[in-house]
Amino acid sequence: MENTITLFRVIHRIALSTLLLLIASIPLITQINMVTTLVILPAFLILIFLLSVLIEQKLTTLSLNEPTIKNKGSCLIKKCLLKNCLS
Repeated sequence: MENTITLFRVIHRIALSTLLLLIASIPLITQINMVTTLVILPAFLILIFLLSVLIEQKLTTLSLNEPTIKNKGSCLIKKCLLKNCLS
């Protein structure tokens, strides 16, 4: 489970950095007006930032949860040794 969460974090960070670079380079590549440059693109950046924070929080809560599959075999062995059931 931890490997999957780490993989999702890496994919998320790569996609986020690519998206931010693309949005930052739009005014340099194309001719757009001032309203788009100063209002719409920062609004997209704020939206992307909020979504990124939500995704990171969700991945953190997933990594902090206990594993769903618990190994009960070692507990049975410990209980058996403590009760001296072998003798």
